[in-house]
Amino acid sequence: MKKMKETQVQKSPFKLIYNNDGTNVLNCISPFNGRDEEFSYIKPFQADGKNFRPQMIEASVDEIADTGVDASLFSPGLGWVPWWPSKVCPDHYKWYETQTGELIKGGGIEYFVRHGGDMVKPFVNRCRRHQIAPFITFRLNDGHFVGIRGLDEYKPRFYVEHPEYQLSPNGTQNWRFHQVREYKLALITELLENYDLDGIELDFMRHWSFFNTGETTSNERKAIMTEFVGCVRSVLDQTAKDGRHRWLCVRVPIFLSKHDAMGIDLVTWVNQCGLEMVNLSASYLTHQEGDLPKIRRMVPDVAIYQECTQATITATMPHPEPNKPDQFHYRRTTDEEFYTTAYLAYKQGADGISLFNFAYYREHGAPLRGTFCEPPFHVLKSLTDKNWLSQQQALHYFLGSTTNDASAVDFQLERKISKGQIQKLTMQMSPPEGINGLKFYFRIHTRHSSENLYWTVLLNNVELVPHQLDGEPIEQPYDGLLGEANQQTGFIGDPEIVLEGENVLEIKLISGGPIDVIRIDLVFI
Repeated sequence: MKKMKETQVQKSPFKLIYNNDGTNVLNCISPFNGRDEEFSYIKPFQADGKNFRPQMIEASVDEIADTGVDASLFSPGLGWVPWWPSKVCPDHYKWYETQTGELIKGGGIEYFVRHGGDMVKPFVNRCRRHQIAPFITFRLNDGHFVGIRGLDEYKPRFYVEHPEYQLSPNGTQNWRFHQVREYKLALITELLENYDLDGIELDFMRHWSFFNTGETTSNERKAIMTEFVGCVRSVLDQTAKDGRHRWLCVRVPIFLSKHDAMGIDLVTWVNQCGLEMVNLSASYLTHQEGDLPKIRRMVPDVAIYQECTQATITATMPHPEPNKPDQFHYRRTTDEEFYTTAYLAYKQGADGISLFNFAYYREHGAPLRGTFCEPPFHVLKSLTDKNWLSQQQALHYFLGSTTNDASAVDFQLERKISKGQIQKLTMQMSPPEGINGLKFYFRIHTRHSSENLYWTVLLNNVELVPHQLDGEPIEQPYDGLLGEANQQTGFIGDPEIVLEGENVLEIKLISGGPIDVIRIDLVFI
């Protein structure tokens, strides 16, 4: 790999960036991918079952036009097999068919690419039409499918022929081997050479396992990743046409505690590699925890984005089918939770908001996971209006927990609490302006029934008053993973005790238990 070229850092102008994983156009039931021809305004192929059409990619860009999104980040597959005509990994699907004796089935993206299709070109062209900056978000070590199946269409020849590069048991590859890094860089270079892109995001969150930490030191991991990021910066500059600037972004954990094992060194990447955009992620959830304020102080001159998603909490399903995706419950992010998360992020120093998995309000995966619906595109324009956000009084703060990608985050919940035990938690909050006449409602949400349990809650050393509401404190349009009334215990308090910044909670179980706390929230009403 070549030595990096030092580049002067510029501040990104983008305020709302939108991740498009590409697969949602077929995975989700939508206005452009209906169950039948009447529902879909793009008619599926009927004769030979080739249901995917490039117009679906165009439609996925059309639906975010005029919403305030100024940069869209397209994921061309999992980062292993190209979704574009490639010389780095040519004729992958023909090779797969030769190895297995099985033809790529009609109907999917793989069939489209197998027969010369290009997923990237229609995305870029459609973004240009809507004056949205087209980016690639490149998954550096995605573990979807590769770790749980035998030879299949998701694994390139490079992966199959080098099992010694794999990190067990998740199927990602070990970046200690330079060949692994060179394969990824070659794919990235091909994309930057062949497409009219405004930038690239290096996605460290899909997935976050890059090294065996017992075989590498912290300095070794950082040196490896710094060299790689620097090489990508050099390729960005070398392939830019007509003197245009191209942007370098990374999607990394919002928790600094996760960075060392992954070789992440943001300060060095800014100073030596020309990193300009940092997208802070909790992998799958909209969240209000993490180290955004610390990271802001570490890299004061780059654009920082707080990531929001379609979910605030996840939970396992009782009897999932083996090797099937999207078999978990999830609580949908409400308008107020989007607005509050954005408001808090700006208070902590964010420059903008990013959206991930936003399309997945739509029906996909396993059934019986709440009512599916169209994504709330109406919230997007408001997410960049700092003045409007500051005037909202129905703020909704929360701490959540996850069964998805739990090792990528450092959430405070879930926690098992036993009788007599005091659990201390912290919440970052910013009280609404003009709080006269307001109260706040605080809830403890447990995994199982909390009937006959008694709690005391102190917020900043002030005891809250038990108060059970009938229903949700703010109108709730979604029904996924809300829990039953007997799983929630409520309290009420005066807003004056809520502090700007860190707030300390002390939760004590007086009787009953033990029980698992999976979510707490505080709503100004």
